[in-house]
Amino acid sequence: MGGWFRREIRSVADVNGLKIRVTGLAATVWDAAGAVPQMLPAADIFPALERGTIEAAEWVGPHDDERLGFHRVARFYYYPGFAEGSGPPGFLINTRAWDALPGEYRSIFTTAAHEAMTTMLARYDTRNELALRRLIAGGTQLRRFPLPVFETFWGHTQAMYAEMGRANADFKRFYDHYASFQRRAVAWSRIQENSFDDMIAHVMRRRPVAGT
Repeated sequence: MGGWFRREIRSVADVNGLKIRVTGLAATVWDAAGAVPQMLPAADIFPALERGTIEAAEWVGPHDDERLGFHRVARFYYYPGFAEGSGPPGFLINTRAWDALPGEYRSIFTTAAHEAMTTMLARYDTRNELALRRLIAGGTQLRRFPLPVFETFWGHTQAMYAEMGRANADFKRFYDHYASFQRRAVAWSRIQENSFDDMIAHVMRRRPVAGT
């Protein structure tokens, strides 16, 4: 998710001077858009929001955010999150050590890694939906970032990646490959995944679901 805000973000002007808890590359993007990023650990976010030391905070998603109680001190919950589309687990393995393992052990590790990823996503898909329902029922105001604001974030992100690519040839090589795939994947998603989701949502509003 995009984060919790004590006031609405209606335009790019509302981002200017905004004190927001955000880290990593996303902090660079918010800074370029005029915000004032704050690097706070999890335990310090709630009291900072409550006191007004910060005006917004990006964390994870409904399930994890609800547990930290952000909805009690910030009313507006923005989406979509652009800083971290997902949080897949990752493993770094020494190539020589990996090559020295028997094939059976490599297969066991690979299978376990796939299982960890699949299980994590399935659990979050279930828990986030339930948590979001509770948050909205409790008074949270769900908001979508205005398109001009999101386009501003996108522009600053592309400028940041271009600068990183000029400074690091390896980054440029990897990112160019990723961006090429992203363009193809988005085109396919718009044809199949997005249109299917929109159609299902439309039909479910008009017709009852079996068993309900």
